[in-house]
Amino acid sequence: MQAAVNQRVPTQLWDISESISELAYLTHNFFRYYGKFPSVLGKRLIEEFALPKHLIVDNYAGSGTSLVEAKLAGFNSVGIDINPLGVLACKVKTHSYSYDELLKRWEGLKASLEEHYSFLLSTEELIVERSKYSYDESQKIASTLLPDSTEGEKWFTDKAKNDLAIVKHCILKLPQDEYREFFTLAFLAIIRRASNAYDGEIRPHINPDKRPRPVWKAYIKKGKEMIEREREWVFAAKSKVWSIAEIADNRKLSALPILKDKPVGMVISHPPYLNSFDYLPAFSLEFKWAEGFAELWGDFDFKTIRELEIRAWPATNQIILDSYFENQRLVLAEAFKVLVPGGTCCVVVGDSTIKGELIPVHSMIADIGKSEGFHLEQIVYRTTHYGVGKYAYNHRADYHGSQSQKKDGVLILRKV
Repeated sequence: MQAAVNQRVPTQLWDISESISELAYLTHNFFRYYGKFPSVLGKRLIEEFALPKHLIVDNYAGSGTSLVEAKLAGFNSVGIDINPLGVLACKVKTHSYSYDELLKRWEGLKASLEEHYSFLLSTEELIVERSKYSYDESQKIASTLLPDSTEGEKWFTDKAKNDLAIVKHCILKLPQDEYREFFTLAFLAIIRRASNAYDGEIRPHINPDKRPRPVWKAYIKKGKEMIEREREWVFAAKSKVWSIAEIADNRKLSALPILKDKPVGMVISHPPYLNSFDYLPAFSLEFKWAEGFAELWGDFDFKTIRELEIRAWPATNQIILDSYFENQRLVLAEAFKVLVPGGTCCVVVGDSTIKGELIPVHSMIADIGKSEGFHLEQIVYRTTHYGVGKYAYNHRADYHGSQSQKKDGVLILRKV
């Protein structure tokens, strides 16, 4: 595999120096999404390369980082992804909820939860209180909603499983609308915290020393935090700007009805990093608890999305390696179709190593983009300080090295 970017292509170096907490402003911290790119990167790409009054499309939308930034900047946007959890996060993070209605619904949900617990949820302390339901009745409700898998026994204590099932039961009783989506996302956001798995690892592994957070406390805390962030979001976001997210195949982007007759001025593309990790299974615990939420899945199920997913791991498998680059060609070809002349496709991608060999992914995809009709206008290399990208690498992948080392950057491809 030989590829090299012409050294005459202009380059920039952007230093992403913000900490994780500094990057998680407004709704960006609603749901922890593995593999997302930093919010300030999305913001700067939009500031520098978006075409005024044109639609922004993210064809690997993830949890909606670029969609949030597009709305803040005043651009209508469309995001597609194959991960239903990410699409749900996109919808919730970009929607402008009525704060009063959100509080009203929240109080109703808490009242429903209190019927099943022997304590009040309105305080941080456990206060003994009579419950409308007996313990046995609540346990019976919980047993009907537990994930259909004995594997869950190692990931959750019996109490955590029952408590999660009761929270899920109460959410499912809500009207199926955008407010239920808000509370569903809050629920899925605490699954890892309530489990026996490490909180910070990408692929779940049992942490033998972990004391899982009590479900009711984690959920109430998350809900309150999201509601307060939502109040800030409503004031910061442009009220007349819209954002739409769908589960869809980005290799068929031009066929999406939502893009018909809409001038697309910018496509942001953040493909999975080659040989980093297996993306959908990273959310295996959340997927187990996501069963039954119709608004999450639509016409899809896990088997279908797994078959449609563009795989990036293990790249030691030659079939996966070859299909990765062929799929990037198909994705770029579709991006080219929907863009107006003068529009840009910004591909956020990093290099990889396979069995110790450096694979110059960014230059290979640049060559693919050029073969599909794009002009490689420039490359923005970036350095990061909030993480080292150690997913499957043999050494730190902090992208601070020389030309011979791993690069992490953004290919600015222009449709001329």
